[in-house]
Amino acid sequence: MARGSPDYGIPDYSFFTVETPVSDVVSERQGFSRLDNRGRVLWFEDWRGGLSRMSADYDSLSSQVAHIYHNDFGIGYHGIVTLDPLANNGYASLANAFMLPVSKRIGLEFGFKVPSHSGLISAFFSHNYLAGTAKMGILQVQADAASINIVTPTGYPIIFTPASPLYLQLRFVAIKFVIDVELNKYVRVMLGNTQYDISSYDLNNGGVGLSGDTYINVGIEGVSATNKNSVDIAYVIISGDEP
Repeated sequence: MARGSPDYGIPDYSFFTVETPVSDVVSERQGFSRLDNRGRVLWFEDWRGGLSRMSADYDSLSSQVAHIYHNDFGIGYHGIVTLDPLANNGYASLANAFMLPVSKRIGLEFGFKVPSHSGLISAFFSHNYLAGTAKMGILQVQADAASINIVTPTGYPIIFTPASPLYLQLRFVAIKFVIDVELNKYVRVMLGNTQYDISSYDLNNGGVGLSGDTYINVGIEGVSATNKNSVDIAYVIISGDEP
């Protein structure tokens, strides 16, 4: 009887890992899979409790943040959340704050779907490694899905520009970015089957808090009379102990 594994077709595990932690099994049973299986899942939201676990912020109407079910563009089993800025300079977001134990590197993954002429998506991710000022990473999906960038203390480096905005529109896109809160550096962005090295960029300063304080905010802003359409957020995952 043969023993061991064949010596052909050995996959490259430098990006995706082969382990399947219980946390990944749990997420898969809710209708989605984690982007890269890396890191220990500390918290995830798939809207099974509606909006009860997140704090909504909006300009004027509570309907700007709505838990809904789509017939055509669903993901998971618990619906999605639509963020609608309504108008130019309008804003709608979801946020939460935690006290989470991590070691140095943490990741934020979320799924989104944008139509044409969408507003600007910003995902803020802040953590206090030591008591005092937090370090914060910010990832943005530009209006009308024109590009994806991060925010640093000195600028807005573009990480990915699609050949056509249509490549990012009208489909759920999973994206993840990892930050190193000890070294004050971004680490990587993962989009589809591609990993982008962003380790040369510094993080921003966040709020003052105790060691372990963590804050996330995913929101959309209308940036013109044209680019102000709503976006759908499918899920949010916070992971710790990232490699």
